[in-house]
Amino acid sequence: MKTFVLCLLLLITSEVSFAFTGTRTIVYDEPESHNDGTALTDLSHISIYYFNDGIPVKATDVPASKPTGGGKNIIAEVAYTVPFGTTDISFYAIGVMASNKETPESNTVVKKVIMPSTPGGLQ
Repeated sequence: MKTFVLCLLLLITSEVSFAFTGTRTIVYDEPESHNDGTALTDLSHISIYYFNDGIPVKATDVPASKPTGGGKNIIAEVAYTVPFGTTDISFYAIGVMASNKETPESNTVVKKVIMPSTPGGLQ
């Protein structure tokens, strides 16, 4: 009886959560200028982020095509992990200069998440 009560208490107090990991192909164009209109000269990379339960998570860094930016249709495979049951995932990018200064966030793109019907194949 004591074992049953202990197990029941552990089940009640434990928070079981499942996560889903997937990948998305992101296509973007690099910036060519700063917000003030001056030309880029030291673009290092583009950081791609997604939101996991409302919290931004860095998915990957993609090296810049050149310090002046301007690369078109850059393709990046982005891996992400979100809580099971998520239906949409939001992505955005930030340009990072060699000096570690960052551009403001890009526009946010929302993509539909395709996941299995049950977490981890549970029946």
